[in-house]
Amino acid sequence: MTTRGLHDVTFPEASRGQGAYHRDEVDAFLQRVEATMRDATAPGALTRADIDDVAFSQPPLGASGYREGDVDLFLERVKLELTRRLQGQNLREPARYLLYPYGGRNPQTPVRAIDVNGDAIRVIDLKTNDLVGSASFRELTATPAQHGGIPVLVVDGPGWETMLIAPHPPPGVWRARPTSRKPGFLLIEQEWLTLVEKFGLAAELAEEEVAQNIGEHLSRFFTEHNSRRWTWRTFLMFGLLVGVPSVAFWGHSDWNPIGLLAAVVSLVLAILFWRFKWEF
Repeated sequence: MTTRGLHDVTFPEASRGQGAYHRDEVDAFLQRVEATMRDATAPGALTRADIDDVAFSQPPLGASGYREGDVDLFLERVKLELTRRLQGQNLREPARYLLYPYGGRNPQTPVRAIDVNGDAIRVIDLKTNDLVGSASFRELTATPAQHGGIPVLVVDGPGWETMLIAPHPPPGVWRARPTSRKPGFLLIEQEWLTLVEKFGLAAELAEEEVAQNIGEHLSRFFTEHNSRRWTWRTFLMFGLLVGVPSVAFWGHSDWNPIGLLAAVVSLVLAILFWRFKWEF
């Protein structure tokens, strides 16, 4: 995490019914984070306790706010980086990440270590202390995957087997659901977030995944219906259920024009609710 990278940080707006933070308060705190990243020992610089204790108010009535989950995920990454800086750790020294077996007989004993030094990475087999592989970040490929809804980081390097790493506990989900792949290793949540940050995939994490197909949208619709939430899916479904029969049986009933008009109004509302992320 660099000072320059903080300029590119953006948070999605919360939909109605989701937890939201006041935009101005989050933006002001982000400026303090940026100043601390420039000099963690300067007067007024943030500490880990400051981040643990920070509380943002809700946005004013009628105003939009940042989605809580995305802001909280970002603050977890900030805490990790600040901890390293405030403890006086030499950022040029290798950072070691211990990998634990996923579903193994002895999950408390690490089996591999990832040493990150600048733009280079080394993987060590802790059973034999042999070098599994080493490469620069430019030679590596890191992609998202998931297993049972848990985010998985897939790391491919030249000359070594693919590593599939899951966090424990999961800090969130990937925004778009990737392919399902069973992980081989577990990494502590905060260290996993740092590794994801180094591979440039942190922005792909979110509190809730994005529905990718009709089946997932239908599942979301029934979940929202059971919780009595009205979203764009509600109006879309109503428009389809009313509009399709009205067109199919046009001329068979005096109610067809009324049904078609109601469907059109409902579809317009669906577009507005989708565009402005309204819910009630």
